[in-house]
Amino acid sequence: MRVGVISDTHGAVKETARAVQQMGNIDALIHAGDFYVDALFLKSELKVPVYAVAGNCDSPSSGPDELTITLDGHRVLITHGHLHRVKYGLQGLVYKAREVEATTVVFGHTHVPLNLMENNILLFNPGSPVNPMPGHIAGYGILEIDKQRIKGRLLSL
Repeated sequence: MRVGVISDTHGAVKETARAVQQMGNIDALIHAGDFYVDALFLKSELKVPVYAVAGNCDSPSSGPDELTITLDGHRVLITHGHLHRVKYGLQGLVYKAREVEATTVVFGHTHVPLNLMENNILLFNPGSPVNPMPGHIAGYGILEIDKQRIKGRLLSL
């Protein structure tokens, strides 16, 4: 299974579409927040499932704060990250992943790409395709999933 991952699109439809196009053939798409409406647009355009959460720049009622989904037998927690204070550390994500029995956490908020295994939990942030933090390149991610593992790849636009 091949899952595209994007976050922090902030209404930049052109760059977001470019990132999704560069993903190639995907079986699903995850949008980790900040402009939930962008995820709704992608859902209307793509022929694959789109899983999305709201971020700190979305209205409180626009979408769920978190989702836990199962992809090819693996539990994946999707959260924007602001509620877990990811700009100050990742331990909150690890605790939440353990709480929901997830082996992978997909998040955004920092605009900094991350592909890190921490305490047997994959912490995966695709960065931002439109507004990366200084010193980082605009990008997105791919999760490659089979029954045995989930592997994250960070890619640039």
